[in-house]
Amino acid sequence: MFKLSSYTEKELLDLIKEGSYPAITEDYDSHSNALFGSAFNILRDQEACMDILQDIFIWFWENRSKWELSSCRGYLLTAVKFKT
Repeated sequence: MFKLSSYTEKELLDLIKEGSYPAITEDYDSHSNALFGSAFNILRDQEACMDILQDIFIWFWENRSKWELSSCRGYLLTAVKFKT
């Protein structure tokens, strides 16, 4: 079995585009704390922040064939900003 944490972000994004659930899970695990912190700084409501993260990652997964990203941290942080 391959270890996803050894992949670059670009490689993970390519796997996500191919439909890899472990890759989207790895991406979520590596970005969720920063995204939650960003949302929490604005809303100060844990449940609302978790809902926002869920909405963003669902949208990210459902639209994976449309985006052309080499890095997603900034993209996801911007999504949090606009969603909050």
